[in-house]
Amino acid sequence: MRQLDFHQDLLIHLDPNLLKESGVLFSAMRHFFKGPGKLFRPQLLLASHATFATPNPLAYQAALAIECIHIFSLVHDDLPDMDDADTRRHMPTVHTVYGNAQAILAGDALMNLGFDVLAHANGTPEQCLSMIKTLTRAIGHQGMTLGQSMDMGQLNSVDALIRCYELKTGALIAASCVMGAISAGIEDTHIHKQLQALGYHIGLYFQIQDDLFDYNDDTTGKTKQPNQSNLVAQLGYDECQSLIEAHQEKALTLIEALPNPKPLNELLQQYLVRQC
Repeated sequence: MRQLDFHQDLLIHLDPNLLKESGVLFSAMRHFFKGPGKLFRPQLLLASHATFATPNPLAYQAALAIECIHIFSLVHDDLPDMDDADTRRHMPTVHTVYGNAQAILAGDALMNLGFDVLAHANGTPEQCLSMIKTLTRAIGHQGMTLGQSMDMGQLNSVDALIRCYELKTGALIAASCVMGAISAGIEDTHIHKQLQALGYHIGLYFQIQDDLFDYNDDTTGKTKQPNQSNLVAQLGYDECQSLIEAHQEKALTLIEALPNPKPLNELLQQYLVRQC
């Protein structure tokens, strides 16, 4: 699959007035639009969609919604009462530029923007509602928010850390996979469960890899936090590397069982060796 261009492929599906509005809230919402990152979740959604059909406008709208939700989570995650990060994507974080209150409001607005995009997307009412349901479950008290809450506490066991990673990182990645299928008109619940499992394996790979980056003190563009719980402290470097390889293998096995594994295979191979 070709590399996704945030401005040309995704932002064209956003209300153009939002990109022109003045005022601190709108500037804070657009802050990370300047440096949109690797767009892994939108690309994963599109690759999942391409497994079943040629990507259509609905798939790109769903990909935009996923990225709005992801950016909202980053804005809130960086706040002083959460991870207290000063930099993200090699840029100042939103609260360091606009203040804590405006960052909270910008995150709230971005979350709602993601759902607004889905509510007015070019799919059937059933497709749009199904994607909204998938996303709300992924980011709320059954998913990402619960994972973030767990991460704020003391995670002193391997099981607790894995469960936190499944929710904090894996849930939104799994939703990206499932929403790709829904936007392609796939209603088969067995396939949805298969893609859900794929997303969790990918999410665990990514989060454990982040632990290794922190252990190696690699430059990721994000402020590093002292004394954060991670799997390297619990299992050691070699065991974490083995876990990553195991989740990679399980993800690739699930992909091979899909009708057209090529789009997801190409994307995963591209991201299996990450620099940050």
